[in-house]
Amino acid sequence: GEALPQDSAEAADWYRRSAMQGYPPAQLAYGIALDGGWGVARDPGDAVRWYRRAAYRGEPAAMWRLAFHHRRGVAVPRDLAEAWAWFDRLAALGDRRAEAERDWLSLIGLDEAGLKLAERRSAILGGLIATARADRTQPSERDAELKAR
Repeated sequence: GEALPQDSAEAADWYRRSAMQGYPPAQLAYGIALDGGWGVARDPGDAVRWYRRAAYRGEPAAMWRLAFHHRRGVAVPRDLAEAWAWFDRLAALGDRRAEAERDWLSLIGLDEAGLKLAERRSAILGGLIATARADRTQPSERDAELKAR
């Protein structure tokens, strides 16, 4: 067969369609497209929402991007405890780079109270992710916010 010309807008549309069906790799890919403005209007805030959906379903690359956004304050308020919690979830999956990021935040970025909050958030995220994987359902962002309080 013959190769088709690349069409970023069409690719982004297919990722969006698949993401809306709940497929975590597509949620991640659509978030990346939104984050970079590839085939769609650049919208880092919407990208973070798609990363969060994929991360709750256990997509490691989405967890990494979400942690990065929270660590840097890109499209979300800077929240080192939230970043620590996502890096901790990745470290639990064996990601050594995330383990280093988490440990760096522990040493440099969080006081004792912030670290306790981060540990609590990580435990909650672990439960939400395990539940979503087991049930093949996705917790809403609002559910996670309520449980994190």
